[in-house]
Amino acid sequence: IFPNDTIINLHQITAVHKERIKKSLNCNVKNYILDDDEIDRLNNYEKFHYFEYGINLLECIKTKLNLLFNQSLPDTFLEEYAYLYNEKVKLSNECEELKIKINELEKYFVNEAVVAKVDDR
Repeated sequence: IFPNDTIINLHQITAVHKERIKKSLNCNVKNYILDDDEIDRLNNYEKFHYFEYGINLLECIKTKLNLLFNQSLPDTFLEEYAYLYNEKVKLSNECEELKIKINELEKYFVNEAVVAKVDDR
């Protein structure tokens, strides 16, 4: 999408005409969906994963331009986002572990109740 992943100058961006894209892709930028390998490649060049799977070429170009021209976005905001995302993943994993423990305890108490009934007879 972006040759050699270099910084693109404005004159290069305006030189990409929509008819040229349509001719090269045989469809328009809204209908061209990037494959997962290309998304992974684009995300590898960034500090965070900005490009989502299943996006079209237009959204990809908008995101890339945003990243190029809005580098003034405070890193603290992005770091906070990354921290919160990682915290969410950590808490989700802890919830899953606790659900497993609850199920084990429920099975244990059900078994204890059955044993107690048998002993009462």
